[in-house]
Amino acid sequence: MEQTAGPLPTDDVSHVVYLGEEAVPLFPLAEHCELPSISADVLKSILTEEQGYPAQSVVIVDSRHHFEYEGGHIKGAVNLRDPSAIEEFYSRNINVGKQIAIVFHCEFSSSRAPKLFKHMRNLDRLAHMETYPELAFPNMFLLKGGYKAFFELYSFFEEELEPTVKRFHRFSLWRS
Repeated sequence: MEQTAGPLPTDDVSHVVYLGEEAVPLFPLAEHCELPSISADVLKSILTEEQGYPAQSVVIVDSRHHFEYEGGHIKGAVNLRDPSAIEEFYSRNINVGKQIAIVFHCEFSSSRAPKLFKHMRNLDRLAHMETYPELAFPNMFLLKGGYKAFFELYSFFEEELEPTVKRFHRFSLWRS
């Protein structure tokens, strides 16, 4: 399976390998979470295809501020930081939503990422009011512990766009 490198444009999931209509991705969910969440270990196993799940069928949505994203991010992540970017992503990719999985995160996945996750789910619910519980994007997850948890365990999956930028999270705590 061919791997892609670099961030995706906001509206481009053309590199994504689709799961197919009958496929149902089964990720082990993190416990005690309000939203469907996966651990850093599960995301790493997805990215390395350890469980046979095609890594290119996962879109990682990094909802941190642009300067945080530019300082370093998970390889292949797209930087969608506000509701309008989520709305654009939703409308441009609605036809492939069932064939991909989306993992949202911010620094700690405690505020920004959950808000954007809920915004996208609300868009989906509104679009499918007549066909509830159908969704265009049924496979959405939150990265438990956020970028910080992932980076602490798997910094080798990080993509650094501006090497002169100091890793802000190594020197201070930033709240999501």
